Amino acid sequence: MPPRTQTGSKELGEAIRRRREELGLTIEQAAIRARIGQKTWSRYESGESIRQDKVRSVCAALGWKTLEEGLSIDIDSQEEALFLKSFNESNQGWSPYLARMYGRKTAVTFCLGSEILGDELRLDLEQLATKPKGTHLGELDISMTLAYLPEQFVPIYDYDFVYRLRARLEYLRIVLRGCDHFAPQTVADELLLHMIETEAEMLMEYWEEEADDELSEAWVAEVCGDDDFETFLGAPWSYVDEGHAYFFDYWFDDWSSGLESAEQPARQAE
Repeated sequence: MPPRTQTGSKELGEAIRRRREELGLTIEQAAIRARIGQKTWSRYESGESIRQDKVRSVCAALGWKTLEEGLSIDIDSQEEALFLKSFNESNQGWSPYLARMYGRKTAVTFCLGSEILGDELRLDLEQLATKPKGTHLGELDISMTLAYLPEQFVPIYDYDFVYRLRARLEYLRIVLRGCDHFAPQTVADELLLHMIETEAEMLMEYWEEEADDELSEAWVAEVCGDDDFETFLGAPWSYVDEGHAYFFDYWFDDWSSGLESAEQPARQAE
């Protein structure tokens, strides 16, 4: 059976191109975000139909919930800039620690990105709760978070996993709001920080304050202390062997507990 498609149009193709340019992305960059080929992306911009299994990835790359949203999107950059300026200590996800160490832009990125990610994980949970036990994110009609997760483990992203990830996100928001020092304790923590940054970057394009921009350039790597997550799980088609520290089985193991499951594979990977 051929894959289902969503009918394209010149209007939709133009909206996709316009949104890509608003985000300052080349076709290559947009295609990489959507995990599709450049020629495929170009066809979508020309108005050709989009395969249903690619719709969510295209939307994620453009910061849309649906393709229909793109047909009516009208971004007021000044309004978006004012929205970003409104974030401060009154927001539940605000981190004085991040603001002090990496600047206000980083604190806004974390606050905004964690709120968006939390909403999307909640929507995933609501969908999974209506499905048979064992259903994973790849089987849902749409999951905005799936596009940011390593593809190697898609069949394991079930209700239990999403629930644990959502709970860990709330833990990070609480810890980062009141801590004097922070370092990730699990692979899941590193994963969440990268997802938070990605979720926020679409709107952060409208950031106008420049005083602490340099502090914010690589805040996730600075917080993590290295770029191991990107090295082992961040690239398209990345693969880690069973037993490796970044294999799925160890994502929620606490590194500070001295568990063999986390420490031994790490030594093997060096």
